[in-house]
Amino acid sequence: LLLEHGFTNVFPVNPKESEVLGMKCYPSVKDVPSDVDLACILTPASTVPGIIRDCAEKGVKAAIIFSSGFAEAGNVDLQEQVVELARSAGIRILGPNSQGVVSTPANLCATFSPSIMIPDAPLRGNVSVISQSGAIGGSALTHMWSLKLGVSRFVSTGNEADLETPDFLDFLAGDEHTSVITVFLESIKDVEGFSRAVSRAISSGKPVVVFWSARSRRARKLVKQHTGLKPPEDYTPLFKKLGVLGVDDFEDFFDFPMALAWQPAPSGNGVAIISTSGAMCSVMVDLCEEYGLEVPELDGDAENKLRGILPSFASAKNPLDVTGQIILNISLFKKCLRVLCGETRINALLLTVTTAVDEPAITLARDIVEAAETVRSYGKPMIVCWLASRAFSQKSHEILLEAKIPVYPTPRRAVKALKALVEWGKIKGKREKLQHS
Repeated sequence: LLLEHGFTNVFPVNPKESEVLGMKCYPSVKDVPSDVDLACILTPASTVPGIIRDCAEKGVKAAIIFSSGFAEAGNVDLQEQVVELARSAGIRILGPNSQGVVSTPANLCATFSPSIMIPDAPLRGNVSVISQSGAIGGSALTHMWSLKLGVSRFVSTGNEADLETPDFLDFLAGDEHTSVITVFLESIKDVEGFSRAVSRAISSGKPVVVFWSARSRRARKLVKQHTGLKPPEDYTPLFKKLGVLGVDDFEDFFDFPMALAWQPAPSGNGVAIISTSGAMCSVMVDLCEEYGLEVPELDGDAENKLRGILPSFASAKNPLDVTGQIILNISLFKKCLRVLCGETRINALLLTVTTAVDEPAITLARDIVEAAETVRSYGKPMIVCWLASRAFSQKSHEILLEAKIPVYPTPRRAVKALKALVEWGKIKGKREKLQHS
């Protein structure tokens, strides 16, 4: 995988082989005829202390231990021995029990995560992922890439015997290739370090999205079994205090970053709903109310302008039931968006498309992309909920995603993503006020 993704200067080490994939294989890292920046260790746990000693002699300063069989398997002493050896030699360790790292700016794919084997992976972008579970982190990557959401860095932290989640958070806070940080965690070993890193990230204008599991008593007991980490506390108050965007479902782990990476943070919680279905207007209003989003009434001037644009059978109030007829007329659609964006109480737009499939859906998607430029000119976010099955509107979704317009398959997922944007706008606004005071 290292070679397939363009990384050079790879030196296989195995005392039992003379050649691997056509490359000379060395009996020990000490025999490699070059300086070594990173050692990737994929050998039985019992052999790792000896390999770390060899790395120390060679002057290696970083190692990823993919091997399992340490604290997560009850071998705490072995893990502590490895850490002591590494620290005495100034070697930093990722893992053990890690699935490795991906760093697209460096063409580095030092991982065995199956996610990296899908076509066109890894897709480059500005979202970075830290995960205490390689399986969950890797699964999230597949969804991000299927949504055309590119990634800058991916780190599977494993047992965190040395380097921990806060270390990587702190690095990403200052990383020019990262604008959104997502974290899956079960336990935080260094709460103070975590708090400092999150604060630094937010102060740098980077939202931090955290999917925290092990909330129940029984789940907390499971943490030690597969990571060796200490069972966690209830982090909800901490996240709220820090301004972390917490998620409560796996799909939020990629839904929120898509909105945050592609759309501007709104200055308030006023939402204009535009729908091709009157029933969906009701559904969206219910959800907005549930998630604390306001659907404000339009002022009289705006309503009058909309009445002059819309057919007589369409609604000129918020939410707008514009029917399928108006949304297929790009000129009139743009005029509606200008009126809505010009309203000071409207901070974001939520567009709902219902039964649009095949060729008409492709035309509609292209029109939405064109109309979205109008919304962008006002600096306001727009999110799309597309109800028809993606199986019959795949090309339409791709058109929207390639234009960096977030599109969600259900009303709740769309509203939750918009809520995350609104929350980030509040957090960002507070930080900016503090920095200028």
